[in-house]
Amino acid sequence: MRKHKGLLLGTVVLTGTLAFGDTFTDGNGLVWIYTTSSGKATLSGVEKQDGTPLAEPLEIPATLNGAPVSAIAANSFTGLPITSLTFAENVTSISYGAFSDCTALESVVFPDSLTTIGGGNNGRGAFSGCTALKSVKFGSGLVTIGDGLQNATTADPDGEARTGAFGNCANLETVEFREGVTKIGRHAFSECAALASLTFPDSLRTIGLNAFYHNIRLGRVSFGTGLAEIGEGAFYNCPELQAVEFRESDTPLLAIGANAFAKAVKLTTLAFSESLKSVNYGAFADCTALESVVFPDSLTTIGGGNNGRGAFSGCTALKSVKFGSGLVTIGDGLQNATTADPDGEARTGAFGNCANLETVEFREGVTKIGRHAFSECAALASLTFPDSLRTIGLNAFYHNIRLTSVSFGANLQEIGQCAFMGCVSLSSVSFSPATTPLLTIKSNAFRNCVQLASLTLSNAMPTLESGAFSDCTMLRRITIPSLMSTIQSGVFSGMANLKEVTFLGVPPENLANAGLAADVKIRYSKEYAEDWAEAIAACGFTNVTEYDPNTAILPSPDPIPVSEDPRYELAATPGDRSIASISVESDCAIDSFVLTDGKVYDTVLRIVNTSDNAVRLTLPAGYTYECFKGMSPLTIPAKSTNMLTITRTADNVFLVSREELETVQ
Repeated sequence: MRKHKGLLLGTVVLTGTLAFGDTFTDGNGLVWIYTTSSGKATLSGVEKQDGTPLAEPLEIPATLNGAPVSAIAANSFTGLPITSLTFAENVTSISYGAFSDCTALESVVFPDSLTTIGGGNNGRGAFSGCTALKSVKFGSGLVTIGDGLQNATTADPDGEARTGAFGNCANLETVEFREGVTKIGRHAFSECAALASLTFPDSLRTIGLNAFYHNIRLGRVSFGTGLAEIGEGAFYNCPELQAVEFRESDTPLLAIGANAFAKAVKLTTLAFSESLKSVNYGAFADCTALESVVFPDSLTTIGGGNNGRGAFSGCTALKSVKFGSGLVTIGDGLQNATTADPDGEARTGAFGNCANLETVEFREGVTKIGRHAFSECAALASLTFPDSLRTIGLNAFYHNIRLTSVSFGANLQEIGQCAFMGCVSLSSVSFSPATTPLLTIKSNAFRNCVQLASLTLSNAMPTLESGAFSDCTMLRRITIPSLMSTIQSGVFSGMANLKEVTFLGVPPENLANAGLAADVKIRYSKEYAEDWAEAIAACGFTNVTEYDPNTAILPSPDPIPVSEDPRYELAATPGDRSIASISVESDCAIDSFVLTDGKVYDTVLRIVNTSDNAVRLTLPAGYTYECFKGMSPLTIPAKSTNMLTITRTADNVFLVSREELETVQ
């Protein structure tokens, strides 16, 4: 008999038991190599007595020399050309690499006694690389499929698959789990290209990192009620995954890890059960067919991607999101706001770059919307925030070009830097009268919101940081609450068309440095006339009016005459003007717009209808329009002033919005 010295040496190193294993020759001419401990045998190898290659079905014996076979040692049968494998009922564990690279192995029958199958954290998984294996049916005793490699930061996830218990089993079509299994370890079934469907039992609690990574034919997954964790990248890059079923559970345990279902490009809908607790960054990133998500009340946290993609970033088909009552936090995306690539940073927001997201429904309970959370959501039109919301993070709604209205709740404490910057259609911003006096509107929060025409801050004591409303070129009227004690320098800079500021209280400190032009109309309460006399002299204001705070309604703002600003004069010939005004009395058409060059720009037409009848205004031909409130021709109500904003996007589509500003007296 020839002993397999390599296997014996491997036994010495890996098991640390006997210097040389015992052998047993059975009636079929097979020589089994094993060690014994506490009366139980651990197999470490097999060979034919006559030395010929072992290329046939292999049946693991129940006993060797009277000792029950309870375990298969690491790397024991690596590379053997066996075609099938069966175990006797005594075997309880199979260590890492035990049957790896048995490339002729087509089927395995596991006994109910088996409790553990090893991954290869330091080597090959127990059955990794068994490329002919087609089906696996586990016994009722299986509890754990062990972990493969721990490091998930490597640039070689395909290489890591070999460390999973069944990693790289390219032809594995079916896997049947029984009730009792609690853990499927790291990389366990990674790169199993033929696996089509998975149903997990209620006993399963943990699915490890990359456990089913890049299973390119996997179309359906059904989870049990006891699942507590879906690990990082567990189903990452499964391009055929169309159905993910979460079975109902009343216990909110489930945490979905980072990138768990990222790039499932055929997944269209998600309906979570009440077991869901948290969704980590990148979990469903780039699921480009996903159209709707309904979150359960059990969900408390959705992750941004400070180091990667946001939880649902890049879901370009997503149209609606409805949050449950338990949501507390939408996490932060990238921290650095000084980069010259805010569009690129959008991908780190929880819902960043969801270009077709039209509606988002928040429930009472949410306290924080993190950095970049809904950045570059081009279709989002309206937002209403609950009173529970305290923080809106940096760039949270950056460049949402169709966003027209925002309504804030009573307990808002911070609107972050650039939070609504570049929302070029934003015309209505509403603050709750009960807004907390702790509110801070940080720098550039509403920068370049070019359609915002008027602004009334709540009767709180907000802090306006410099540039908070900079480049809001159509902002004409602002009302400052009575409790505002300080205004930062340059707060009103870039408001080229600001005509009027109404103060409900005493003059704020630092008013002289706030950037108000001397001819801006200042309205103040006559009860603070003495305080304002000093401020007017110090600031050099030339256009001031006091009002009586005891009247029910503040005096209506004076209408802005069309001829007051030469930029509102309609050019007889094309010129370098981006703003023009016209009066209409009957149906008419505009032949052309004065449009300037650039990636994003706007032309504002102030349209005054002085007649008693509504008129129809036809826009120039030759452009593509998307009208927010009616297609061309536009209807201008009788006795009204309308503002029409034309904004060109990067793809040369002109977005059109209009707003009825006031009735002509």
